[in-house]
Amino acid sequence: MIKIKEKRGLSPVIATVLLIAIVIVLALIIFMWAKGFFKEKTQKFNEPIENSCQRVIFQAEVFSDGNNKGYIDAQNEGNIPIHGFELFKKENGEITGIGSVIFSQSGVEGEEIVLYGGENGRINIDYLATSIKSGDNIQLVPILIGLKGNEYQVFTCDKKYGVDITAQSI
Repeated sequence: MIKIKEKRGLSPVIATVLLIAIVIVLALIIFMWAKGFFKEKTQKFNEPIENSCQRVIFQAEVFSDGNNKGYIDAQNEGNIPIHGFELFKKENGEITGIGSVIFSQSGVEGEEIVLYGGENGRINIDYLATSIKSGDNIQLVPILIGLKGNEYQVFTCDKKYGVDITAQSI
């Protein structure tokens, strides 16, 4: 007579541990997916910063000699602090990005300041002046700073919140 060996399966303890490990790994995968799916938004005044862009009100003038001298004079007429502008050139139906600029105090290069409500400021754009000639149609889009988690984050508003102006000669 042939003797059949007893087949043994996994121990119930090992099977339970493997099952728990698989469930934990799946839960982590779902958590990481959901965290990426619902990204934390940049906040300003405890609301999404996009809402603040709607309330930015400013007037500005762009001056350039077409070579290496230029500046923007701006006045914040709203109550949302403005940290700078993104510049776009409108030409023949096309919009081209020129660059971004941050406010600086007169005589202090590179030091960042804020243009609060009711304040005037001048932005040096010497390094962008070769791209801007007198008579060019320029769009200025405000740059704001908000909180994302515990970090400050620079945020450029949508182009629809920009102001169209004509560059003037220095």
